[in-house]
Amino acid sequence: MKNVIKKVAIFATIVLVVVGAIVIVALYPNFFQPQKTYTPEAVQPNTPDRGTAKSAIKIKPGTYETYSEDTFAKNTEARRILFFHATWCPQCRQLDEDIRANSLPDGITILKVDYDTAHELRVKYGVTLQTTVVEVDKSGEKIKSAVVYADPTFANMSQQLAF
Repeated sequence: MKNVIKKVAIFATIVLVVVGAIVIVALYPNFFQPQKTYTPEAVQPNTPDRGTAKSAIKIKPGTYETYSEDTFAKNTEARRILFFHATWCPQCRQLDEDIRANSLPDGITILKVDYDTAHELRVKYGVTLQTTVVEVDKSGEKIKSAVVYADPTFANMSQQLAF
């Protein structure tokens, strides 16, 4: 009787592991693909301010940078969007790649915030899920936010935040 119970337990464990692996692969097909690494310079090279002879207002081209207090402080002219990203999150990686693949509108700066280490920012802006994007004003106050987890695309993010 003990041998039968032992065999059933081993069989059940194997079945659970196989079913779990199938579920993970089905839900996150890109989970095991290597992640690309980028530098801010590779994403958006430094370019001079754009402007025309008709307009004295110069709008800086859109940028995508890693968040730091310095990058946040230097982008006071732009609409600042904080993108709470986790390296282990497939939806975050998908949104990251989609942002890099698109041209950011002039005057928009997206700052990629590490979801796992930026606890104070998560609390400040009420972020409870990675792939949350938060638009903030010059003083760092929240204007609006959106969670783009279900549709992690640049188009959805820009539609949710109206830019």
